[in-house]
Amino acid sequence: MIPKKLKNKRAIAILRVSSWRQEGNNSHQVQEEKIRNYCKEFDLELIDLRKIVESAKRSDERKKYADAISTALKQGIFNILFYMSDREARNLTDNEQNEQMVMDGKICIHYVNDRKVLHKNSSASDFLMRDFCAVQNKNFSRVLSEKVNDVMRQKAENGWFPGNRPPLGYVHQKGRDESGRELKRGTTIVPDPDERSLRWVRREFQLRAEGLTIEQIRNQVLSEGLVPPTKARSYSIHGVEERLKNKFYWGFFDWQGIEYKGLHQPIISKKILDLVKASSGIKGKYNRTTHLEGIFSGGWVRCADPACTMQIVYDPKTKKIKDTGEIKKFKYYRCSNSRKVHERLSYVSEEKIWGQLEAVVQAVTIKEERALQISDALNELNEKVKDAVRRDIQNYQIALDKLDEKRDRVVDLLVSKSIDQEEYQRQSTKLKDERRYYTELLAQSQCSISDAWKVTAQKVFELAMNAKSLWNQGSVDQRVALLKSLCSNPTLDGVSVQYELKKPFATVAQMGEKNDWRSPKLFCRTHSYRKPNATP
Repeated sequence: MIPKKLKNKRAIAILRVSSWRQEGNNSHQVQEEKIRNYCKEFDLELIDLRKIVESAKRSDERKKYADAISTALKQGIFNILFYMSDREARNLTDNEQNEQMVMDGKICIHYVNDRKVLHKNSSASDFLMRDFCAVQNKNFSRVLSEKVNDVMRQKAENGWFPGNRPPLGYVHQKGRDESGRELKRGTTIVPDPDERSLRWVRREFQLRAEGLTIEQIRNQVLSEGLVPPTKARSYSIHGVEERLKNKFYWGFFDWQGIEYKGLHQPIISKKILDLVKASSGIKGKYNRTTHLEGIFSGGWVRCADPACTMQIVYDPKTKKIKDTGEIKKFKYYRCSNSRKVHERLSYVSEEKIWGQLEAVVQAVTIKEERALQISDALNELNEKVKDAVRRDIQNYQIALDKLDEKRDRVVDLLVSKSIDQEEYQRQSTKLKDERRYYTELLAQSQCSISDAWKVTAQKVFELAMNAKSLWNQGSVDQRVALLKSLCSNPTLDGVSVQYELKKPFATVAQMGEKNDWRSPKLFCRTHSYRKPNATP
């Protein structure tokens, strides 16, 4: 009986059945009714009531039971209620652990149906009787296990799958006696009468026979609404793969390490099964087309490692969101590693690549006020340059005129026989080389005096002024086109993007951020004219 003074009146009840087959019977209901009446009779405060479906044979597999005991200890619940001793445990490990907690004064155990209580001050004989019950419960579990194994093995040898849960598309069916009444024991495996389950699994096999990958099968089946909403969240690629490999659909099953020929009716046609079996070598993880789909793949971005330099490929990942069941796609890139340089691959998200490349736009963006200042200064410089070029052209023309006079004198010397033919040829060749040199300088200077450079400079500055708005408003393809016009040789060093600004934009970037942009070294980079060497 309950002692007159308890540590406290708080109680937790643990209602246990061994398997899911017992979940629908009256066991939980009977246990609960007895325990509630017991609490009322002895004025116990029932704080928590746990209905557990798990075996008590092995202590390490009793997750729900362990959680209930842990909750009681954390919340200071002193009284642990069981319907009978075998509901507490059918192993000696839990028996010893609970006894130790009782002896430490942490808990008090109640066996409601037997109206027995085990507490710190219980007699040695009470603990001895509990040990006898524990040994008896353990032995019962052992004997029952042997009987069940014998029955299950015999059922498997007769061609019927003895497991509790047959694969998708099949269910257990109870037999009937001569009067048509359902038998309490003994089942066979039959196709699921719910046509939705059959359509579901048949569609998976059909899509595999058509050559689809496991991931594609899952997505297609979901899109066709073949998976019930209650199971959509748990519908995984692993589950699809397991079914496609399950020999049960081919008419066989394994039991205790032995393969048996089943008597269950096939639900997949032989033609489809043969095609699926033939496709078992198909790899659905790697798809070259997929690797080229990414906006940064295709060879534009390459690996920064000089020993590698291979292209960056698109390697997306998918993840199922547990709360919503949504399949979310994450866009990742990595080195193709075709030369096997990298022992470990680094993945970088598309979002991070965009974030790093946005710095290109930030670097070349120049305010309109600064652009107009630079443009005015360039026009001023251009006029000075033109004056210098005109003077150069005049000097080159004078040099050409002098060469013509020299040529005439050489001809006169040949006619007057003051020089021989050999000397004439030497002098003539020298004059031709000089004339060719000054003619080239004259042509270069005449080209430099044009305003063609202004068109290029104007385009550069217009792009620099509008770069940010083009980036913010442009599509993905337009952004990439903008990046290609601004920078070159982008590489991926692990997860870091490196690049080089194209020459005019590198200069503009420096002029845009520095106050001394008028310095000759920096400013003159924007003008293409270089005075030729006047020495032949």
